[in-house]
Amino acid sequence: MLQASAGHVARAVMARAVMVLVVTGALLVGAPPAAQASPWAKRTWGYLTTPDGVQLRYSVLLPRATGQFPVALKYDGYDAGTIGGAAYQAGDSWTSSAVDSRLLAAGYAVVGVSMRGTGCSSGTFGVFSPSWGSDGALAVQWAAAQPWSTGRVGMYGWSWTGIAQLFTASQRPPALAALAPGMVVTDPLRDVGAPGGVLNGEFPTLWWGTIMDTWSLDTRNAAGDGDLTCAANVASNLVTGQASSPTTAYGHPFYDSYWAARDLRSETAKITAPVLSVEDWQDEEVGPRGGYYQDLLNPDTTWYIGSNGQHDLYASTSVQNQLVPFLDHFVKGVNNGFEQTPHVRLWMETTAPGAPLPSEDELAQATPSWTITAPSLPVPVRPMTLYFNADRTLTGARGADGTLTYAPTPGPSVNNGALGSAVTGGNAGPAGEETWSSAPPTGVSFTTAALNKTVTLSGSASLDLWLSSTTPDTALQATVTEVRPDGEEAYVQRGWLQVSDRAIDPSLSTPLRPVHPQTLAAVQPLQPGVPVQARLEIEKFTHTFRRGSALRIWIDAPSGTGIWNFPATDAGLNTIYSDAGHPSSLTVGLLSTRPAPLGLPACGTVIAEPCRATTVAIPDIQPIDWPDLG
Repeated sequence: MLQASAGHVARAVMARAVMVLVVTGALLVGAPPAAQASPWAKRTWGYLTTPDGVQLRYSVLLPRATGQFPVALKYDGYDAGTIGGAAYQAGDSWTSSAVDSRLLAAGYAVVGVSMRGTGCSSGTFGVFSPSWGSDGALAVQWAAAQPWSTGRVGMYGWSWTGIAQLFTASQRPPALAALAPGMVVTDPLRDVGAPGGVLNGEFPTLWWGTIMDTWSLDTRNAAGDGDLTCAANVASNLVTGQASSPTTAYGHPFYDSYWAARDLRSETAKITAPVLSVEDWQDEEVGPRGGYYQDLLNPDTTWYIGSNGQHDLYASTSVQNQLVPFLDHFVKGVNNGFEQTPHVRLWMETTAPGAPLPSEDELAQATPSWTITAPSLPVPVRPMTLYFNADRTLTGARGADGTLTYAPTPGPSVNNGALGSAVTGGNAGPAGEETWSSAPPTGVSFTTAALNKTVTLSGSASLDLWLSSTTPDTALQATVTEVRPDGEEAYVQRGWLQVSDRAIDPSLSTPLRPVHPQTLAAVQPLQPGVPVQARLEIEKFTHTFRRGSALRIWIDAPSGTGIWNFPATDAGLNTIYSDAGHPSSLTVGLLSTRPAPLGLPACGTVIAEPCRATTVAIPDIQPIDWPDLG
């Protein structure tokens, strides 16, 4: 057990050292768009003082109308507190000025507030600090009390801005009428820091570099305002923030008191305001997991949009077309019938110019090819178990017994957002897919027969492997693909597991979602050659596999996925077992067997689902008997 712990810590230290070097060359901010006329009638700014004396920078944009306005509040540690300043007007902002403009046009006062210890605000920065909630609640109540306000506040935005909404809403500020968080993290260790116990050495360092970079926008905005306080606060934050930056998480590779103090998921159960939740299944920055916080919300007051796509999909016109009616109904009080709309919208095969990795401008045009709706969360699915066989097939019943041995070599990278994403700016374009499309597959794969009916799978999936290794620990990566009749293989989703972290948390796990304690006490080293059962969580997705396609799963070692990266792979050989005593399997959630309304999309047109030429034929075996769910 101590040996396993030392290995985890060593990998964390190594990852941190490597990424500190990488980040100096990776943070590239794309060229800002051309300046536009201000869409607001009046702008004011200042500082809110918290009960403990911290000053939070704010900026208010008032619409071109008279009277009092409902409030749309964005709150984060980027440049929210200086929106509307000189840099913002020049088109240089980390948050979306397009969404702000849409809300201003809809008659909302748009308010931005910077968290303590960030940008122009004073105080001490802390990752997932309880102050994110208490300060956010203060900002909500302050905005509601202003003479230009109707007293009703809605919150909006994604990523950190979305996370901040959940912290704030858990405080239940009376004036908060609704929130629309997108692309969030609530269980920071399992969601991003170490999915399945495999340390993610890239994202935390990139994020911290980005945070500090965005404060230069605050400085430019504040300089144009004549705000002399801001520069001093930014200089202080750049120094003091190092002690509690996201990179400090590298010293906590296991769930401990550090992570317990930063558990947002349990706090979300306190939220009573209506919620519009937005998430991307292939999110290259925070992943789609979100701690499954929606499970803890009231389904009658929760709306959900899920889609294939990238982190910044929230800024698309299609999302805005749902966001504005949602806020209009619950914040403005418009009787527009939003409460009667489906609570669940699954955007299928969402496309955009420049796919599979569009630029930010191209992503704004993202549109679902078709939509599946449901009356409420959770989306009902039927668990279906598919069995691994020694002949590398995946079948509805156990087939050939035996074992397969492979070297844990990292698989191809996919959706390589390190060249272009919300964190780094710019556009990855075709370069972001070079490894996926050209690198030879690694590890072993298991494939179904060609499907004899169209199958839509939804939710997380559970890979239940029986395996052994020649080493005391090994890391797994599972990649789900669709093998198409045209000979192309489309990426669908991934999951990871450090096998020494295979212990299951029964309070959080389900047949489709294995969740691991990831504590030091739960570590279980492997005995060379002795098979163990290891359940790996394949993260959420919804995907329609057309009749004639096949479902394939690759097992190899962790590799670059979006802007996530993982430590070097352990040496040795792994063996997968498939027999009566060791029935390795994959359990998926069957949503529908209804034919798709559209034909198979052309490769390269679906966001974040790149294709490559398949190297393994679909097996000519008996098709799986999928139950007819209509």
